[in-house]
Amino acid sequence: MNGKLINKTIDSIVAIITVVCGMLTSLGVSFFSVLIFSGFFLNFPNELSISNKHILVDYYSLLEYLCSYSPGHLHFRFLSMSRTASEHFAEVRVFVHYGMVITIIALGLFLFLFRAKKKRNQLWELIPLYQELMLMLIVFTSLIAISFQDSFLWFHYHVFNDNYWIFNPKTDPIILVLNDNFFLKYFICWTITMLLIFWGINVYTKHLIKLFIRTGKF
Repeated sequence: MNGKLINKTIDSIVAIITVVCGMLTSLGVSFFSVLIFSGFFLNFPNELSISNKHILVDYYSLLEYLCSYSPGHLHFRFLSMSRTASEHFAEVRVFVHYGMVITIIALGLFLFLFRAKKKRNQLWELIPLYQELMLMLIVFTSLIAISFQDSFLWFHYHVFNDNYWIFNPKTDPIILVLNDNFFLKYFICWTITMLLIFWGINVYTKHLIKLFIRTGKF
């Protein structure tokens, strides 16, 4: 009896870890997917005497810097940038690199554990966990979106140890391009993409279960 209880507990823990890894994978893949196309969310203010094309050049230089592991400092070709802004982007770069590593590890663990559950015919354990976690994600992200500006400020106050993230438009005009509206659009697209990927994992898992019920094999 104790052996069965221990095995059941282990199976439940593995199922939770599998679903959490699937969620982290969805978070990471969606974040970097939206990042590629985030130039569509940029604000092009009239007060900047720089063409939209040049703004895009500097913005994608920023993205390349954030995602690259090559040593070096960020330099804009057309927009001015202060030392504190440069240091802030360097700190953001560290978080982006952490995100990449976590996404890769989560993906590897998810594929390994998912395959193990599949071999043991235990995919059914994942379905209620998918649905519960998806509901939690919808509620949580909705609350953030409703009070996005307050959530955005709270995040920066608690994540960063300095106030370098507070930009002066005169010395760091990039803040006019990356305004609140930009980050709200990014967050909404990120959330929708994440939920779609996570929902797709859920649908695929259900498909495999139905296939096994009909044919006795995956």
